[in-house]
Amino acid sequence: MTADCSMSAAKFEQFDIAGFGRYLFAAGNATYVILYATDVQYDPTDKEQ
Repeated sequence: MTADCSMSAAKFEQFDIAGFGRYLFAAGNATYVILYATDVQYDPTDKEQ
């Protein structure tokens, strides 16, 4: 996967890294995602965390 590319949410889900992040949006030649730390424990359903 290149750093500067525009991809859909469906395309993002095809990459292994998708399990560690969330797709936000794509604009121009960029795709914006949030990537979660993998070396800490957290509960993504707990809004306090």
